[in-house]
Amino acid sequence: MLSLSPHLEYGLNKAKPRLPRQGWLDLTYRCNFKCRHCWVRIPDNKANQQGELSLNEIENIAKDARNWGCSFWAISGGEPMLRPDFADIFDRLTQKPFSYSLNTNGSLITPAIAKLLARHGNKLIALYGADAQVQDAITRHPGSFELTMRGMRYLKEAGAGFTVQIIPMRDNYHQFAGMIELAKSLSPSYRIGAAWLYLAANRAVGRNAEIKRQRLPVSAVNIIDPAIPSCGPAPVCLSTSMNQSAKSPGAHYIFDDCVMQSRQYHIDPYGRMSFCPAIKDPAARFSLREYSFAQIWDEALPAYARQIAATDEYQQNCGICTLKSNCHWCGAYAWLETGRTSAPVPYLCEIARERQKHEIAWYNHNRRFFSLAGMTIQVDSDLPFRDDSFENKFNDFYINSVGEDALHISHHYELPDPSLWAGGHLVYDKSPWMIYHKSSSWIYLGIGRRKKNPEIRTVALFNSDHSTAHIYHSNDDMIRRTRFSSLTALPSDYIMFAHALADRQGIVMHSSGMILHGQGYLFVGPSGAGKSTILKLLHEYGDVLCDDRVIVRKWSSGYMLHGTWSHGEIPLTANQQAPLRAIFLLKKARLCKIEAIADPKQIFLELLRRVSRPIQTAGWIDKMLSNVTALAAEVPVYRLSFTRDKRILQALETLTGPLKPVDRQWPVEFEQAWEAMAESRKTVVRQERPESLHE
Repeated sequence: MLSLSPHLEYGLNKAKPRLPRQGWLDLTYRCNFKCRHCWVRIPDNKANQQGELSLNEIENIAKDARNWGCSFWAISGGEPMLRPDFADIFDRLTQKPFSYSLNTNGSLITPAIAKLLARHGNKLIALYGADAQVQDAITRHPGSFELTMRGMRYLKEAGAGFTVQIIPMRDNYHQFAGMIELAKSLSPSYRIGAAWLYLAANRAVGRNAEIKRQRLPVSAVNIIDPAIPSCGPAPVCLSTSMNQSAKSPGAHYIFDDCVMQSRQYHIDPYGRMSFCPAIKDPAARFSLREYSFAQIWDEALPAYARQIAATDEYQQNCGICTLKSNCHWCGAYAWLETGRTSAPVPYLCEIARERQKHEIAWYNHNRRFFSLAGMTIQVDSDLPFRDDSFENKFNDFYINSVGEDALHISHHYELPDPSLWAGGHLVYDKSPWMIYHKSSSWIYLGIGRRKKNPEIRTVALFNSDHSTAHIYHSNDDMIRRTRFSSLTALPSDYIMFAHALADRQGIVMHSSGMILHGQGYLFVGPSGAGKSTILKLLHEYGDVLCDDRVIVRKWSSGYMLHGTWSHGEIPLTANQQAPLRAIFLLKKARLCKIEAIADPKQIFLELLRRVSRPIQTAGWIDKMLSNVTALAAEVPVYRLSFTRDKRILQALETLTGPLKPVDRQWPVEFEQAWEAMAESRKTVVRQERPESLHE
């Protein structure tokens, strides 16, 4: 049994269990290539096979990991296919309940292996150049380029999808654009590998000198890995969290978050387990041949985390650095560079300074803020926004910074790898949407109108409560040529916002709204009920919030009515709010009258029909039923029968008090819409009887 000092029993009595959900497994560090930048490779010979885990040992480790909740393996090397038992290992590791990713140079793929790799999962095939001359020079293996191309052909023939992983460095960076084009021609999916290179843990002088020579200039690093400020939840890797946090002075533990908040672990080819692939310090690795998986995960790693405290070297350098939020630094990288877990890394310092410059420019050109119903929405774009990227209806909703209650939207201009939704549960399949639920995420595929083999045009990834969205477009037309009619660039923003508002006692109503004498009035009805007509009749007596979607939200002071940008016929919107005085259910009639509705059941059903609905999860439905019930019980609801003329004012004034026109200049768009509406209705206007108002 692994023994612990009494004061190091951190993590053994936890309020929340630490479950190892994802494992990295390096099958071997041997490789048939001799890449100039590689930090782990060793020659492929019999001597270097000694000590590698056997198939039986790997099976036992996988069994223990599964019992602890692991459901994913990231398989890598070296070149994992150098193992003669690779097929057997792969078969064992990728059977249910496990999913997987595989990292390989592709050179050893055979038709038989390609058929095996057709098993669903993500295959990453490394690409080191746009042609044989460059790739072969980097791998120092003549014919490597053709071997990799052959491996990809075998995968295609077997129907095994894969992702091309471009590995940028100094000797191929002049072909970077060409590598991207080649990758696109080889697979629908590609990604860019790490923008900077790790040093070898054995500190071999010649090898590390070559790795440093292959490192890109910091300006290129920031092109490949741009300084995009944080949007939404923290990334899976927590290795930089300590450096980027603003903890108070005192005892800092370098790997505290990495161990105690992560659900990941790493096992090297010799059965030594730690919490991260970058950790090569022998003191941080514990042998699965000596200790059980449970002992290492639940005891050894937490104990190690509380042994590695930040020294004065950290406190006097990285600990007080103003570039923390821009820096990749972590203790594992520091150890690789210097042998000390608290040491600064000069190369990363240079990158951080450059990233800060990029970040300032990025804030100005790639991020916008909006407010809606007491929430702020941060909208980011991989490509810069134009001055006119958003339609004019958003003008009143711009703000300068994000607030405490924030939603996040990020726009990307290439579709993601299908592994994003693969394995998810298909919950909706009707053109133009396919919707998957996977883990804690919702993935919407915009598929157009085609029935067979639909073309995916848009992918929208939402987190569990729809507070964060990543929107992937099939091209960059949205940002270069057209204008955003919704912040999400989806047919309706309320696919996202209706979920977020439900958690905040808010409801998106299919309605129009106005502020009269400082009080909010909501006019509710289906399409054609007269929501726009009402505002046309009343617009000069108050402030129009919107004629198609209005938000009702409960605050500590009571219900408030909030304007939105989602207008219908009348292009008037306002980022205003007012206490909700009354709700009117609209009915076109020959008489103008207001009738109070007293039946709570009738009110509830009428309001529920007018709720703007996203995908209806059980959680959302429960919240909405509760929200509508509370609204129906607290706010007066009336049936408003109305005619299409201003005699309705006399009926409304019984609630609002005298209404007088407000002197203001109307936008040209409104005047044009007004004229168009009047023209279209000339044929249906009827003369009401003079006495009808009083009947």
